[in-house]
This record gives sequence, structure tokens and C-alpha cells, in this order.
Amino acid sequence: MSKVDISKLPYLLELIDDENEEIKEQIVSELKSYGTCLEHDLKIVSESFDFEKNPLLKPIILENRRSWFKEQWIKSISIDNEFLLLERGLELVTKFQYGIDYNFNLHERIKNLAFEFNSAYPYGSVLELATFLFVDKDFKGAKTDYYNPMNSNIIYTLDNSYGLPLTLTILYILVAKELEFRVEGCRFPGHYLAKAFIYDRFVLVDCFNRGRLIFEKELRYIAHDSYEPFMAIISDKTTTKMMLSRILANLSKAYDNAADEINKVFFEELVHL
Repeated sequence: MSKVDISKLPYLLELIDDENEEIKEQIVSELKSYGTCLEHDLKIVSESFDFEKNPLLKPIILENRRSWFKEQWIKSISIDNEFLLLERGLELVTKFQYGIDYNFNLHERIKNLAFEFNSAYPYGSVLELATFLFVDKDFKGAKTDYYNPMNSNIIYTLDNSYGLPLTLTILYILVAKELEFRVEGCRFPGHYLAKAFIYDRFVLVDCFNRGRLIFEKELRYIAHDSYEPFMAIISDKTTTKMMLSRILANLSKAYDNAADEINKVFFEELVHL
């Protein structure tokens, strides 16, 4: 519930461009008192109002999103189920970037991809799923726009067919889970890959580069004399909390690259919570 009567909001919006500094200060104070309900209430009273274009309102909305995100993130990290935790973390990032009231159904979209795969590959394997996602469906690495903060947003990736190595790996993990395949993340040195399991052995999949498969022979060549410690790193299980922390770190770097110091520091601090 808003702390301020929503009926006042249209009048506040009419005065928001007033040149009188005292009036501006009063308007800002009143708008801030709405808290995280402000975005929702703005849509109710004026669907056409674009806060992005208003220098007075935009900082208030973005600060509300940060407060909301931090509160929800702290609540979410106690979720025991790894896949529910992962989906919740992805949902929070999407709502932070698209709006707290943004409605979508991530799980339904993952189920639809799984259904499409079963239709195209009735007896398909976990490796054929990589072909389906990264060749047939054309999900690929964001090579020309790598540091766009939106590339950490799973819905943005689903809509635009590109993203970061981690985002694409997570997409593979979620669709694989729906199909009862086992795929995990892999903190490959200098990159992020997927581990696609076939019984008790795994093949590395480079989701950023069209689902390219990396086999043991190539790993021996890459690692040279450090093969055993190299494989120890690759073989370590990557937990959902590790992936979520990496998403936060990626967002911090992306906002830093965009010269957005406030969001850069915000996500950097969340990594260390």
C-alpha cells in the first residue's frame, strides 16, 4: 500500500516540471513517500508517463528499485531448492531492469523450449539439446555488445537470442532440468562454460560460441603441464549461489563500463553480503 493517497499523484505529476525550487523539493519529498509502490501507482494514474525522461523522477524510481532488489535478494538466498533459487534470482534481475511490476513467466518459457526440443529431437540427448539451443534456436554470445547490463537478464536473452557466457549457460541448465538432463556451470579459467553430463562423465559446452563441444584431448592441449590442477578446478561443483554471485559481479562490471557508478557500487556490495 502507498503511504500517500494515490489520488494526489496526478497533481504531483502536473507540478513535477515546475521551476520553483521549493516546489520541486516538496514534490520530491511527496514522491519518495510512496516507496516502492510508486512505479505501480504511476502506471495506474498515467500509463503514458515515462519516468526515464524526467530527471526529477528517474532517480527516485531507480533508488526504489535498488531498495526493493536488495530486500528481495536477501530473502531469496535462503531458498533451499537450487533451481527455485536460480529462477528467483533471475526474476529479480529482470524486474530490477524492466520494472518491479513487470509480469512474465520464466518457467513457462523454459517449458516451451523443452517442448520444442522434444518435438524436434524425440530421442534427443543432452548434447543435442546444445545443438538445438545454440544452433537451431540461434542463442549466441553478445560479442558486439558484451558489456550491456541487459546481457545478464535472462528474459532479455530469451527475447533477443544473445547474452553473456553465464546467462546462456544458465539457459542451458534450466532447459536441461526440464528435460531431466544434468547440466552444471563450470568456472573455466577466463571463461564460463557448461558441463553436460552423460552418466558420470561430462563434456564441456561453450554456450557463448554456438554450443561448441570441448573434449578431454583439447583440455590436455590447453592445460599443458598443469592438466591435473586445471581439471580439479573444472571438476569442482558450481553451486547456484556461486552463479548468482557471478551475475551480481557481471552486473557491477557492466554498470561500471556504462559509467553508472551508483549501480556499479550497489551490485559490488551485494556480492559481499
